[in-house]
Amino acid sequence: QAEQTEETSQDAFTVSLEAAKNALYAGNLDEASTQIEAAKAEMKNVDRILDISEISEVWYYQGAIEYKSGEDALDSWRQTLIVNLGQAWDVKAVDDESAHDVYLALKKEVQNRKIVSLQVPEQYGQAKLYVDGFLRAPSDFAYQGMHFAQIQCPKGEVFSKWSTFEKNFKWLKMCPYKFDVTDMPEPEATDEWDMFGAFGGGDTSAPDVNMSNAMVAPPLWERLDKRTLYGSIGSATLAAGLYGVAVSKGNTFDDPENGLDAEGLESLRSQTNTIAMGSMTFGVVGAGLYIYTMSTAKVSD
Repeated sequence: QAEQTEETSQDAFTVSLEAAKNALYAGNLDEASTQIEAAKAEMKNVDRILDISEISEVWYYQGAIEYKSGEDALDSWRQTLIVNLGQAWDVKAVDDESAHDVYLALKKEVQNRKIVSLQVPEQYGQAKLYVDGFLRAPSDFAYQGMHFAQIQCPKGEVFSKWSTFEKNFKWLKMCPYKFDVTDMPEPEATDEWDMFGAFGGGDTSAPDVNMSNAMVAPPLWERLDKRTLYGSIGSATLAAGLYGVAVSKGNTFDDPENGLDAEGLESLRSQTNTIAMGSMTFGVVGAGLYIYTMSTAKVSD
């Protein structure tokens, strides 16, 4: 009865992951594949923070299933190690030295990958932001690839999604309601050494990355100079508006029934030309500002 109570308390993700492993150990690859897909589908529905080993095991055992099915397991095992370089080799799943050697080679490959900022904002209120099972801070990085992002909102709800963090990632939008991001928790420092450590990142046990590796460029929006960008947009808008006025006055000038005398036509011609020149000037300024904005945002290869 105690075992039954423990089983019913497990979430669907845990049940599917365990079922996948058991089916794999038993040599039932079809069932193992079905259960691993179910586990992947349930990951984003969990109402708790997943442990790093739970996340990486999904990809590890998917790779094991693929390998034993005669398929290419490299992508799955590479994803395993991107999440968790410490994921152990399970001999019960794959008892093959050559496959193990490939796995170790992939580990070295991942250690040499570019690193990417996890884009944790400086202010996040009472929310808690996790990547691959660890609490994260604004200065944290991870190896390039897919990572499992989870947020525990101030009321305790947990929401999850996969991300490469190579595009603008809106952490706080994951919560279904707004909250005070300035209401930051007090640092949990018990002594002076803990206070120094608080600036280094999230959980002290979070996986380290090789900070000497090349970094993935921040999302384009973060690299843009907003003042020049908005200046280019404003100039282009003004140029378009002036061009519309110039065309309107030009139509009036060409209308044989405009009722204007020679002096009026000359005045209209002068106004039209002035507005057209203004439109061209603002157009050139807008284009120049846009080119400058994009050139300064470019990242060298």
